[in-house]
Amino acid sequence: MPHIAAMRKLLVALALGLPLMVLADPPQPARFEKSFAILRKALGYASHARVMEELRKNARGPLFSIEGLARIYEERYPDPMTSLRAQSKAFEDTLGKYIDLGEHVEYVKDLDIPANTLALLEKKFADMRKKRSADERAESDEPTFYEFLLEEGWIDSEKPRLAKWEKKIAGVEWDSAKKDRRYLLEQLFRAVQELRKEEWNMTELQDGMHDFRRRLRWLAIYAQSLADLIVLDNPEVHERYTKGQKLEAVAKSPYGSLPDVEKLEFPILFPHVAYLHLNKAIQELGEAKNAAEAMYEWLPAALLEAGDARNITEAKKLAAAIVKKKYKANPKEVAARIYGMLQQNNHSFTEKSDRGILVLVKERLKEQRDWSPKDCREDLEGQ
Repeated sequence: MPHIAAMRKLLVALALGLPLMVLADPPQPARFEKSFAILRKALGYASHARVMEELRKNARGPLFSIEGLARIYEERYPDPMTSLRAQSKAFEDTLGKYIDLGEHVEYVKDLDIPANTLALLEKKFADMRKKRSADERAESDEPTFYEFLLEEGWIDSEKPRLAKWEKKIAGVEWDSAKKDRRYLLEQLFRAVQELRKEEWNMTELQDGMHDFRRRLRWLAIYAQSLADLIVLDNPEVHERYTKGQKLEAVAKSPYGSLPDVEKLEFPILFPHVAYLHLNKAIQELGEAKNAAEAMYEWLPAALLEAGDARNITEAKKLAAAIVKKKYKANPKEVAARIYGMLQQNNHSFTEKSDRGILVLVKERLKEQRDWSPKDCREDLEGQ
């Protein structure tokens, strides 16, 4: 039990005459708590409609963060983290479907889309906020967002799901900050290494473009969720990766830096230029993915279901014509360019550069494996 571990720690510190700073709270729970607090606020409204709206606007990022922390800590603390990862993923997946349906309406409503199809998309979005009758439910095993919140104990529950999550985190006997840093450094290194080893076909939508973006996004989520531990180094250190790359917009955006929190004394250094490239790539791949999904998946299906196309071939042709009014580029070509830049450099930076952004991250993490706090300070002071 955690209180027993804390008492043991106190007795050891007193017996050895150690300073009481060794009794400082471990940093790990606070990483979860900042996301728990956002969920707690959203779930605290009396109106279920307000709860769903607050979750739609504010909860996807915190859920990604909780899932990301559970993923990265699962090997070290399998008992609480495996279930936390699965439950947060289920919540984010269902919330994501609800958000996506709303974004489908926004994506096409300013385009020349048949009225029947627009009405169908609006109905699908609205239906996610409903609790259906037993007969209606029998037609689909997949719950609406509202049904999910009720059935999984997020609202109207004597034992709220969020309280169970908080109890899980409170019950973990966390490693020391030093041991935690060593573990997380290795996990980050392995995540990048696995990305480098795998190959994706960017002409494939779900198994290629979408999956590669999802895996990239986890790196950014890990960095954001571990903002107290990770320091972005000086972009000028890796100048060749910035020339001609148009990183100004992402650098000035909320995704250009990590949250402003108090840093631990012995941080992990992450290449700032790589962080900028990652977030730019995630954004551009997201735009390409959204266009491709509209062209080939949900919009053709909606056109066909609404009766605005006679067959799937006609529906895809009409969908492509509609989407190209918004997204002029070929999404698969955009995805292939970004993939080449990140994986193995295709002369996207300079003619002399022979390594992609992911190699830069991998090598930067690798060199820190044997560092002491002094090595870290000297590296930062030398930038």
